[in-house]
Amino acid sequence: MNKNFNPWLVQVQGRMSDLENLACHFASTPFRVSKDERDGGFIYESDSFSDCLEPKEVLILARIAAMNTMTYLGMPKFIRVGVILS
Repeated sequence: MNKNFNPWLVQVQGRMSDLENLACHFASTPFRVSKDERDGGFIYESDSFSDCLEPKEVLILARIAAMNTMTYLGMPKFIRVGVILS
């Protein structure tokens, strides 16, 4: 978890195996995917969100990061970002 307070968390959706794979790769990086203990879903958190003032900014950054990450890992484009959990 980031040492600085970052209020933005983004829910991510997709195949369970893809999300678990992302969580393994990005557990302690400047952008993190982890299992949400509240509901069993997955959340995406990024240090780059800390300067965002509006949810729209967060969604734009999250969508770009998701596309880049899936391309880098050679994953199918089945991960969706959505609800802001702040």
